[in-house]
Amino acid sequence: MFIPKDDKLRHKILETLNTKTDNQKFRPEGIREEEWLMPIDELLEKTGISDEDYRRVNSLLFTRDEIYIKAYNGKEHIAIKDNGMTALNEKSYLKEGEEKTRKKIDFLLKFTAVFSLVLSTFNTYSSCNNQKADREKIQQLQQRINAIEGKAIPVPHK
Repeated sequence: MFIPKDDKLRHKILETLNTKTDNQKFRPEGIREEEWLMPIDELLEKTGISDEDYRRVNSLLFTRDEIYIKAYNGKEHIAIKDNGMTALNEKSYLKEGEEKTRKKIDFLLKFTAVFSLVLSTFNTYSSCNNQKADREKIQQLQQRINAIEGKAIPVPHK
């Protein structure tokens, strides 16, 4: 299923940061988050993510307390936190992305159904009006033909 780009990027960031932990499932006792710091430029190089994309998606990771950002040796560094490991292991961002896509598809299907109903109602109404107008034109033409032929045939009333 299609997953939005931002959700894929967040998952990829967590995945890459987790390589710094030797792909641990949780932080062992005695290991501090600072020990898993990775320079931002290294993260961008390993993931192939642009700095612009990284800046756009990292705020949610930070808000959810999944990453740790720190200036270290004059550079910005980032590390995965326990919540980030959980999100990675549960594939939270991939699942959220699938859910977003499912909701968009559901909306489009509902919109299409309502639009189809409105369109068919309009077509039915238009068709009925056209039939009435056609009947009136036929009656007028019949009256002209009868007048030309000199016949006076009564026109049925509605």
